[in-house]
Amino acid sequence: MEQLHTAKLPERLHEMNELAKYQLQRWFLRHGVRLESARHAKFSYEACNFGTINQRGAPVIFDVGANIGQTSAWFSRSFPGATIYAFEPFEILYQSLQKRFADRATVSCVNRALGAINRNLQVPRIKDPLFQGGQVLPAGPAATETEQISMCTVDSFCQENQIDNVFILKTDTEGYDLEVLRGADEMLKEGKVTNILSEASIDRNDSQHTNLFDMMDYLRRFSFELHGLYDLHHNSNDGRLEYFNVLFRLKAT
Repeated sequence: MEQLHTAKLPERLHEMNELAKYQLQRWFLRHGVRLESARHAKFSYEACNFGTINQRGAPVIFDVGANIGQTSAWFSRSFPGATIYAFEPFEILYQSLQKRFADRATVSCVNRALGAINRNLQVPRIKDPLFQGGQVLPAGPAATETEQISMCTVDSFCQENQIDNVFILKTDTEGYDLEVLRGADEMLKEGKVTNILSEASIDRNDSQHTNLFDMMDYLRRFSFELHGLYDLHHNSNDGRLEYFNVLFRLKAT
């Protein structure tokens, strides 16, 4: 079989008939690789997903549950003129986040959680600097080590920092996303948030991800509509859709 070079693959696929394309895609699938046209498989952080920026000054992006800055790094490339607030409450992860963006003035690292109310919370300590599953839940009696995190609402943070509009509110908080949105009640009521991008699931038993239908019900009252699902993850055994990124956009008036 002739070797296929990645750079030439799109051109070759264009020249093939539909049957040949299907057979090639199936061959790659059997070897664990899926081929998709970029126009059919958009990545969740691409700038085109979020519409036109209709606000004065630099657009503001909230990366809630920033971890070590993976999403903030993508957004800083997709929106080079944006001001990004990267929220990470767990100390060891925040230290890595801060170090990553130490020389990037457009990314402000915030050592806080966002939630439905302003409070301090004692949670199980995270020791692994690459850990990605931290949940903002009170430490139970079995916790051997804890740390205190500071939590505020989107509304109070925006008031404190004189932020009038949030172009993208991204949340990846391991099932805590609705609490973050409840803390943005005033901003949402006033139409000051344009896009909401969250990690979600359709499985009611999934405690690590917010349920898609609950999120839809909550955001409908603020005139948000479902725009798209991205980065879909399926169970390898039964093919069930497990979790994904979902984008809601404020309806145009």
